[in-house]
Amino acid sequence: MTLGEYVRKVMKDKHLSAMKVQKNSGGTISDTYVLKIRSGKVKRPSLSRLKALAKGLKEPEERVLAFAGAEVQEKEWSAQRLAEVVVKIVDTPDLRDAVEVLVAMNQDDLKATLRTLRRKRRSAQL
Repeated sequence: MTLGEYVRKVMKDKHLSAMKVQKNSGGTISDTYVLKIRSGKVKRPSLSRLKALAKGLKEPEERVLAFAGAEVQEKEWSAQRLAEVVVKIVDTPDLRDAVEVLVAMNQDDLKATLRTLRRKRRSAQL
């Protein structure tokens, strides 16, 4: 599911107009920009707009970011988030093994694996 399809679904399920999304966001995203995202005309919105969209849709930021793709998420890791992830890797044997496998992959295989994992995560979220 693309970001636009996800936005369409959420808006339909919650009976939200683009104007209502704008209002819910405190005006940090315009109704016309919401419509552009929903229609697929905007492929890679900025992180600030994605956060505003999440607020306007009343959806978790993580979910909106997941549908937007990992490029945005990867750029926004805080030191705290990184520490949380490292602790989880250290504490979970299967996760440690998975990280070892990922680290050993070449760049093309790694990208293909990440695309597959992201698709599975998005499917699980619905």
